[in-house]
Amino acid sequence: MIMDDLEVKPLSTVSIISLLSEVNVKDVGVVQEKEINLSMDEGLKMLKASFMTQTVLTHVFLGGEKSQKTTGRIPSVYDAPI
Repeated sequence: MIMDDLEVKPLSTVSIISLLSEVNVKDVGVVQEKEINLSMDEGLKMLKASFMTQTVLTHVFLGGEKSQKTTGRIPSVYDAPI
């Protein structure tokens, strides 16, 4: 399982339950699983986004609909198009 910040975690029932608890998910019906095929262009977008935001997958594949958390390396994520 790959998290939005590109952290890799084992895919197991225990790790999923732990993750849902960590992010305070009460309704598991709102959780989405997405399987993607990565093109070279998307890979480059992910690389660039990884220097600007901690929500890389959301930013690249969902257009940044989740609130952005900057890493502090770039002053403003919103000013830098991907």
